[in-house]
Amino acid sequence: MNCPLCSQPMKFHYKGVYNRCGVTDYNFSLIKCDECDFLASDPLPTNEVYPQSRDENNAFQATNTEVWNQKLLKRVRIHKNSGDLLEIGCNSGDFIEMAKGAGFNVQGVEIDDVAAKAGD
Repeated sequence: MNCPLCSQPMKFHYKGVYNRCGVTDYNFSLIKCDECDFLASDPLPTNEVYPQSRDENNAFQATNTEVWNQKLLKRVRIHKNSGDLLEIGCNSGDFIEMAKGAGFNVQGVEIDDVAAKAGD
């Protein structure tokens, strides 16, 4: 796979299993672009695998992601300790708020409008 930002080849970086936020045994890999440090999940999760963050009344349903976000920030810091950070699929923005507090210049995007509005 080529990097969607700089078109250079991406390489295997990390393999894991995700078991949080209503998702069970989601096997994924992180692939990394050595040119621009872009990280991506492979395969990309879908709403069938990773449900939208809303309850039966279409209200945002928060989950405690602090421990996961701390681990993710630690992994990001292997590559950089500051600078620009874009999270695609940021949900309500808990991770980008944590990264901002750690000195990163952050931006997030989210297609689930209910989750995105909860992060405003």
